Amino acid sequence: MELKKTGDSASIVLVGSFNPQIFHPVWFRQVGLLPATEADNAEVEVVSPDVAIFRLKWLRLEVFRGRFIAHTTDASQFGPLRDLVMGTFSLLEHTPITMMGLNRGIQFDLQIEDKWHQVGHTLAPKEIWRHYLKEPGMQSLSIQAQREDDYQGAINVTVRPVMSKRYVVEVVTNNHYELDQGTLAADAVDIIESCWESALDFALALSEGVIREALASKP
Repeated sequence: MELKKTGDSASIVLVGSFNPQIFHPVWFRQVGLLPATEADNAEVEVVSPDVAIFRLKWLRLEVFRGRFIAHTTDASQFGPLRDLVMGTFSLLEHTPITMMGLNRGIQFDLQIEDKWHQVGHTLAPKEIWRHYLKEPGMQSLSIQAQREDDYQGAINVTVRPVMSKRYVVEVVTNNHYELDQGTLAADAVDIIESCWESALDFALALSEGVIREALASKP
């Protein structure tokens, strides 16, 4: 069954202790992580001791004292996103990191209203809800599973309709890592290097598989 993707995004989220004010496009240019053409044309929303946010054509970067988020909605830039984060924390290798997420969100255009409803009815049956509510519908379904590797953490999956787009469903997969106390950024970089591609592949296979099976189920 051919599925039509209408959106594909990825992000790397780190939880730890950060100094937001250093995360300016100029710094990324000075250390060779961004070319001058990109850094000089970045849209800087804010850079302060508490928060830094800027945007490139392919990247949105948000840094708070306790959280670092690098996000792209351009699937052709998943590799550069990884490289930017790895390069950043190879330089800032002593930054304490306690948690990490390698995330991918894929949007599927189901094109037909019946198929759109079928995904919701299959993943979130309405029989019980109809005893108490009029016309119940799935807004968001979250599933958590154990990891199958040697890392601590979990796999978190969210399926939800994209209300701004007709008959579109999004599946977001969060590969969540709980890191040992005292873990530094250099260790997180090693995990990103070894796990990024497999995390993306897993998210794609899971997302397509869940939607295909939901569509193939009997109403």
